[in-house]
Amino acid sequence: MLLCPVCGSDAADTLGVTGKLADPLDAVVVMRCESCATAYLSPAPSQPAGPARQSADSTATRRLIRRWAKGAHAASNVLVIDDSNSAPGTGPYEVILLPETLESSVHPAALLGQARKQLAASGRAIVMLGNAASSCFAVFGGRHWSGYQNPGVRQQLTSAALRRLCDIAGFRVARLETLFASDCWLDSTRNWLRDWGAGRALTFLLTGPWLVPQVVAALLEALAVARGRGALLIAELESP
Repeated sequence: MLLCPVCGSDAADTLGVTGKLADPLDAVVVMRCESCATAYLSPAPSQPAGPARQSADSTATRRLIRRWAKGAHAASNVLVIDDSNSAPGTGPYEVILLPETLESSVHPAALLGQARKQLAASGRAIVMLGNAASSCFAVFGGRHWSGYQNPGVRQQLTSAALRRLCDIAGFRVARLETLFASDCWLDSTRNWLRDWGAGRALTFLLTGPWLVPQVVAALLEALAVARGRGALLIAELESP
C-alpha cells in the first residue's frame, strides 16, 4: 500500500476501485487517508502528467485562475506551473499559478516548496485542484468521479489536506474557497452509466448537452457551492 502523499500516514480506508472503466486490468484502488482525508490512487498511475496534459480544458482553467487572482493581486509577472514534477523559471514572480498541478505531482509538498522559493516577498501563489470533500465526490468518489480520469492524476485533496500541505511547504493560506463546476456531475454520471452498460440514448438523455441535464447539474453544484462543497478548490497562498 502507498503512503499518503500529503502526511505520509499508512492508515487509509478503501473507497472503491476505479481506472479505465472498460478495462479491469487498468483498475486502481481509491484510498482515503484517515489522517488528512486525501484521496489517492494505489498503485499510482505510471502515465506522466506535465505538458502532455495541456488541453483546451487546462487552458480554460488557467484563464479562470488568472481572473480569480487578478481581483486580489494584480500582476504582470506571472509564472504558470503546469508540469507536476518541476517548477521552471528563476523568479521572483508576483503570481505563481498551479492549475490542477498538485493532483499529479509525485511530491506535492516539494513542488509547492519550489514555487515558494520563486515567489516575490509580497507575491501570491494560486492553486486549483479537485475537491475530495465536494458533494460530487461524496456521491461518485468511490469509483466514478470524473477527476480520476485525467491522465497522471495521483491524488485529490480536501481543504484540510491542502492546508497541511501548505504548512509543510512553508506557505500560509490567505484565502480558500470552492468553485462551481457542474460538468463534474455530468461527467461522473456518464462514467456511472457507462460502467453499468447503459445505452447511448439513455446516456444522452441524462447527461447530454441539452437543457434538462445541464440545469439539474447546475442546481446540484450551486447547492454544493453554497455549502462550501463545490467540485473545485481554489486557494491563494502567501509566504508567512
